[in-house]
Amino acid sequence: METLAFFAVLIFLGVVFETYKEKRAARRILKKAPEVIQPIEQPSETVYDLAPYDVPTPELPQLEDTLLAMNRDSKKLRSYAEELDRHKNRLEAAAKKAADSFHQDYMKLDDQQLQIYRRVYQSRKFLKRFRELKYQKISATDIPEKLRITLPRIPSYLDAKAFNKKYSVNVTGISNATSRTIMNNGGLKNSNNLWVAAIGLAAVAVADLINTSKMKRKLEEARGSIINHGVSLKTNTQSLKNIHIELVDLSRKLKESEISLIGMINQVGTIDRKIKKLANVSPENKKYLSTLYFLSVEAEIHCKTKL
Repeated sequence: METLAFFAVLIFLGVVFETYKEKRAARRILKKAPEVIQPIEQPSETVYDLAPYDVPTPELPQLEDTLLAMNRDSKKLRSYAEELDRHKNRLEAAAKKAADSFHQDYMKLDDQQLQIYRRVYQSRKFLKRFRELKYQKISATDIPEKLRITLPRIPSYLDAKAFNKKYSVNVTGISNATSRTIMNNGGLKNSNNLWVAAIGLAAVAVADLINTSKMKRKLEEARGSIINHGVSLKTNTQSLKNIHIELVDLSRKLKESEISLIGMINQVGTIDRKIKKLANVSPENKKYLSTLYFLSVEAEIHCKTKL
């Protein structure tokens, strides 16, 4: 029993120590001087331009489908694969441009919220002497609306790794044997370009006298995949555009919060330093002190989630 009690104490002390470390780390972040917020502006219409997604996907060229015309057909298919590749790249470039713009402004907004919390934290020098504050019952609903700002969740696919995973199209229906042949012929092995696989398959078709109709089917499947891909990219771009409008509005609200906080902090800063009881301050200042105390606690919690 004594051994169990000993280990329980060790575990408890470990948890306390980790909590203490997190608290100190959060406070280090908050102690930095806040920077003045510069509201985010709405990006130009070209950032979320949907026109690239409305360009028709190139159709498969007419083939002769004879053994003697195999070389000519393979060239057409190779050229078509390259055309599909260029079309896909244009779609993905437009989507990435939108995603990058959104991500950049979201990170700005996230930083602006941190500046708000830093500014709140600066007021602790006025709060420390009012020890009663820690016993004050106050909830988020007691905080003025302009100081209750929640950021929207960032779409999970906007980090680089997830973006590449989501925004990728695979040529379907290629057998393992054919795939190995392409790789051995320098197709997939030597290039990150997805559609070089299709080009490589066309070359293999000529070399091994594979009927070009097989390659034709694969490129038809690839075309269908690109069409679906474009629809998905267009939908995501429109979604980001809508959320970006919200980011701009939230940034404006954070600026208003900053102005409001500066006024509150300046106001409580006029309280006589000899006063240490809430009963001895005006109702307005008492409300300001309670609000600032609540927000300072929230600031630490917020920064802990960032560690």
